[in-house]
Amino acid sequence: MKKLLVSAVLVSLFLFGCSQDANINQPVQQQTQQVQQVSPQKSVIKLPADHKLLTEAQLTIGKRINGEYGGLIMGSKIIPSNNWHFNVMFASLYVPAGAFEGTKYINAVFDNSDASIQFTPSPMDFDKPLSLTFSVSGLDFSGINLDNVDFVYITPQGDYEKIEYSYISKDAATGTLTVFNAKIPHFSRFGFID
Repeated sequence: MKKLLVSAVLVSLFLFGCSQDANINQPVQQQTQQVQQVSPQKSVIKLPADHKLLTEAQLTIGKRINGEYGGLIMGSKIIPSNNWHFNVMFASLYVPAGAFEGTKYINAVFDNSDASIQFTPSPMDFDKPLSLTFSVSGLDFSGINLDNVDFVYITPQGDYEKIEYSYISKDAATGTLTVFNAKIPHFSRFGFID
């Protein structure tokens, strides 16, 4: 019985391994991910008032994460202005087990002028994408077409690149935008654009 099974395996390997499609003289084609650029006419959604009252340290949440085990960073900040207006920003960053090697202190810095968030240390790429839920409330949607709102990676050069996410919630009554399950392949700056 074993001889029959071994013979069948060898014949299968010979027939399928020597097909015209199998070529050991050429490298395997690797799939490359296409980066989708976003129209340069779009811009990061601004906070409605002068929010320069807080320092970067006051706008930062952070936690030490072991990449082997993963973890969760979650926090919010109330950003006041000098005219009694305020914005509330919330972030929840899930780090799956095996996302990176070693232990890192990860910071999330809420921007005090627009609807964006910066992660450090940067640059830092991940073996598995992180998952971000990010919300900004108290926005003024005047002049913003909510159908065109998107959540993107903001490059150091100021260009925008699409990233994957589950969906964006838009609440006109409270001026709130929330992105759910945004896939973060690396640390940098991310934000809402219109």
